[in-house]
Amino acid sequence: MLIKRNEKGDNVEVLYNSSNILASSWDKTTHNLTITFKRGVQYIYKDVRPTDYTRFELAESQGVELNKRIKNVYTYEKLSNVDTGDLVKEIYAYQQEEMGDVGKNLITAMKSFIVSHQNKNTIDLKEVENIEFFINKVKEINETVIND
Repeated sequence: MLIKRNEKGDNVEVLYNSSNILASSWDKTTHNLTITFKRGVQYIYKDVRPTDYTRFELAESQGVELNKRIKNVYTYEKLSNVDTGDLVKEIYAYQQEEMGDVGKNLITAMKSFIVSHQNKNTIDLKEVENIEFFINKVKEINETVIND
């Protein structure tokens, strides 16, 4: 899943929350797609159609899309291995920042629930669902940080 996207001129650089893929770089002019895997291996896929790249970038699972639409369709070349340390640190920092934002939203939702309950002496299911949503987001981010 996409976690950070940055366009620099004709180049689109993306970081992912994926079990195997750390990042991609797609050149809008040449349509070359470079994939960086967690173990440091890089592949460049040549002349990837914009629609296939967009599906890859926005997919729930980049690995599934890579295997389905890119890997056996486009000409590719293995590049030299790279040090992924900086990419991993950047992804981790982004996840920590996201965790902080979600945590703040969870606290706000809980405070709203408490005030509403005190004023009405009832439980509003929408507020409970809101709290549940943020708890699940915290779990999702936490599992990603722990598993990676």
